[in-house]
Amino acid sequence: MEYIITAATGFIYTIIRNNNKNKQEEKKKKKNQNNNIWIQQFITFLKQNNIKCIVFDMDHTMSACHCGAGLPKNELGKYIHAVSADFIALASALALEPNFHLAVATGSDPFEYSLPNQSKHSHILGPDLAKALINQTCPKYVLHKFQIMVGYDYRLHGKIANEKGKRHHMRKISKFYNNIPFNEMIIIDDSISSLKNEDGWHGMLVHDRTIGFTRFDIEKYTNTFGSGIEQLEYVIDGVLKHCAWTSQTKVNEMISFTESEILEVKEEMAARIINEEDLEEELGDLMFDVLLLMKICQRDFNGRVSYDRALKRCAKKIKDRCPHVFGRETANTKEEAHVIWNRVKKEQKLCKKKKNIVKKNIKEII
Repeated sequence: MEYIITAATGFIYTIIRNNNKNKQEEKKKKKNQNNNIWIQQFITFLKQNNIKCIVFDMDHTMSACHCGAGLPKNELGKYIHAVSADFIALASALALEPNFHLAVATGSDPFEYSLPNQSKHSHILGPDLAKALINQTCPKYVLHKFQIMVGYDYRLHGKIANEKGKRHHMRKISKFYNNIPFNEMIIIDDSISSLKNEDGWHGMLVHDRTIGFTRFDIEKYTNTFGSGIEQLEYVIDGVLKHCAWTSQTKVNEMISFTESEILEVKEEMAARIINEEDLEEELGDLMFDVLLLMKICQRDFNGRVSYDRALKRCAKKIKDRCPHVFGRETANTKEEAHVIWNRVKKEQKLCKKKKNIVKKNIKEII
């Protein structure tokens, strides 16, 4: 009898354990599917735009690290440990797509092996480093898909202006893949200057070089997730980081530019016949200046003024002032809505005044 009870208990335990295991596996599978949605969306984007060749920069893109003029082999583990998880995921998915070509374009040049105190025995760089990183971090089938890796620094080869950035790399990759048209190629790179070209290939910027490529770089680049405002923010982030004029523009200057844009909008609105395209352009210019002004404030006040916090505060304030929209109050006319707005606005100001008095008293006590 005891044997039967023990056996039955063990059988029930096994069923429960297997059931829990299946649930965990199902949960893990579902999580992986959700995590890979961005990859499928990007692949769809590439196909819709007839982009067939995806090229990755190496330093600060595939890996968050930079190999400099050459990476000592005893630091290889650190470099590979800093690989972008999203690069692994994306490269692994792209490698399974039969109509996509993959490549690496890096400024780490094999010529640097000949620099003083460097050799292939002591250092690793360029395509050798890219191969090691992919081989040690990605599934085995991925490396084979990267049929060409170009390591080239135009400064080491006569500084030919026509080869600056990634121009030389992309032309060589295009030729390798049977002269694939440039408009069917895209490079993912952390340097905005490396994206500049006259040939017509596409360029996606890696925004945070301290972590390398992430799915959020795709979100900013494509329309898959984005609206016009997100594309404008992408441009603003780019000019803030890489435009000499913007980096030297101060808050008061930006206010003047914004005021002039308001006047230009007024001029378009005052025209006898309104040209919709011209009005859209002026409204876009105004929005650009307003958002750039906010970003410059954030920069010049060392983060004490926050772009994101300003937007959230504004959203909350407007929402609170419209209880007839977001609450339970009712306003059937413009006048009724105006009365509610002014009442809440007055209440908000009174509340803010009380808070400031409390803060002042606390400071005096301290």
